[in-house]
Amino acid sequence: MLIKNAFLRRRRSHYQQLTEFERGRVVGLREGGFSFRAIAERLGRNASTVHDCWQQWSREGTASRRPGSGRPRGTAEREDRRVRRQLRARRPVACIPLTPNHCRLRREWCQARAHWRAEWRSVVFSDESRFCHGASDGRVLVRRRPDERLQPTYLWPRHTGPTPRVMVWGAIPMTAGALSWLSQAP
Repeated sequence: MLIKNAFLRRRRSHYQQLTEFERGRVVGLREGGFSFRAIAERLGRNASTVHDCWQQWSREGTASRRPGSGRPRGTAEREDRRVRRQLRARRPVACIPLTPNHCRLRREWCQARAHWRAEWRSVVFSDESRFCHGASDGRVLVRRRPDERLQPTYLWPRHTGPTPRVMVWGAIPMTAGALSWLSQAP
């Protein structure tokens, strides 16, 4: 028994707390007439730990562990749940969210121009795009789990020096060969 308890004492971490079961055993064994040293040997704990547990039982009538002092909470649990609900990844939209009304208006616009022939010759399609060579365009990448707070350790800043950028604008008239089939449709 002594060898087993010595082995358990060595395996135990230095500051491990008594479990609720062990606290109950201390109270039961002490009420059964055992000494603090005998209880400590049976549990594989220090005699002063057993004594402190018994003193708490004598003083307060409970052997349960009191909550430790720590940093006070900055938010309540309810606020934490609200913050978790509201946190989302802010990703750019891949497509335009169209409502049924938008779809109807687009269909009407297309149907009104379905029989255009000469009018399409005066239409010019244009677009512009910005291209950044090498580095980012000022955005910061954030890698974290949804349950983690936003901290600087989760931010991956990108290159902050001058970045070569090119803005490209392009226009295609309807009379160009690429889209001329639209004006010649039956």
